[in-house]
Amino acid sequence: MAWSARRIRLSIGSWLPGLRLAIPIATVWFALRTESSVFVIVDAFASDEDRGKHLGGDIAKALMAKAGELLSEPPKIEKADVLASKVRA
Repeated sequence: MAWSARRIRLSIGSWLPGLRLAIPIATVWFALRTESSVFVIVDAFASDEDRGKHLGGDIAKALMAKAGELLSEPPKIEKADVLASKVRA
């Protein structure tokens, strides 16, 4: 099923707030939109062990199971190291 960008935004918007709360081991978490239909989720973890727990956990499995319904192409999961940061409360 091909969904319009608006439908994707509405669908993603409905589960993002709960997703943020469901990832307690993430030290920071961002959901970004770079174009009308391009979305990026960035989360950071204190260790590679925590990152591995997240990527192999129930939330990641559930998201991957829904990816075909929500996304026009498979998600790209990229591992990156934080070189510098500033996050203000």
